[in-house]
Amino acid sequence: MAASDSSLTARKERWARKMSGKAKPSVRSESRLPPGQHLTPGFPVLDLGIRPEISLGEWRLEIGGLVENPQTLTWAQFNSLPQFEDLSDFHCVTTWSQFDMEFEGVAFFTIADLVKPKPEATHAVLLNEYHDFLDGAATLKLLRLETGSGAAPKIALMVVLPNQVKGRVPVFLAMNFCGNHALSGDPRIPLTKGWLYEHCKGCTNNAATEAARGGQRAAGVVRRRSTRPLGCLS
Repeated sequence: MAASDSSLTARKERWARKMSGKAKPSVRSESRLPPGQHLTPGFPVLDLGIRPEISLGEWRLEIGGLVENPQTLTWAQFNSLPQFEDLSDFHCVTTWSQFDMEFEGVAFFTIADLVKPKPEATHAVLLNEYHDFLDGAATLKLLRLETGSGAAPKIALMVVLPNQVKGRVPVFLAMNFCGNHALSGDPRIPLTKGWLYEHCKGCTNNAATEAARGGQRAAGVVRRRSTRPLGCLS
């Protein structure tokens, strides 16, 4: 077996042990709180005040594209799938953290095993890469996650990595409601083409305009993450 194959197998085995609850350390690390984070006793509400009202009787999860077993699940069918429980620390990109949070729900690997992605569903496309982002402090990578051919959904991703660190770094996953262009005024970040909330700055008729660039004023958060050994994914 090639060295790279052996390494991949070892990583998969470590992941399997973690998921089965057999590899969790008996003693917690003393440095659980990442730089720039602060502990909070509550759980901040992370919505914009607009919550769509969807009847659970009408709720559907449709999974198609490059899969062998396309599925359309009702709410009852989705919740009848095996439930996964996990105890993990939660670190939000908005700088708050909570330790030992209990999570329960349907795991991604359960869905993947159900629909069985085809071998050709393998990749994200790197569209552009800029090493001078944030005045040279970070590298900006613009990617497109492809879920299938033709009209299948495509997801735009923005990755910001610190230039001061060589090798892998932890990455904060940000929930972004107003488009990646709203996180920075950098014109190289494409305007979001999909539907947006009307109250997002620079949004007209639920579509982004040039006035929307930097509208979320999150550049400071992105900059703080990228001047430390931390990255951001949005």
